[in-house]
Amino acid sequence: MTDKQKAAAYAAYTRQRTENVRAIINEHKARRNMTNAGIAKAIHMPLRTFEKRKMDPGLFKLEDLWLLCEALGVPEEQRKTIM
Repeated sequence: MTDKQKAAAYAAYTRQRTENVRAIINEHKARRNMTNAGIAKAIHMPLRTFEKRKMDPGLFKLEDLWLLCEALGVPEEQRKTIM
């Protein structure tokens, strides 16, 4: 595999992981009938910071993801797909 192919594969992988995190947040946010403000408060994060990280999930710290999964009640199986 060439460097260009590796870069393309990594970009596709990163894009897929980002979409997965966003989908999980949106799914469980809807199930729990929560707002962005409610989630941000539950994970002790300023609303604007949460919204920014939600747009680019790669910015979340691992601790943020743990708190987010707890606040949203994300099942263990789904947690494994994003961590």
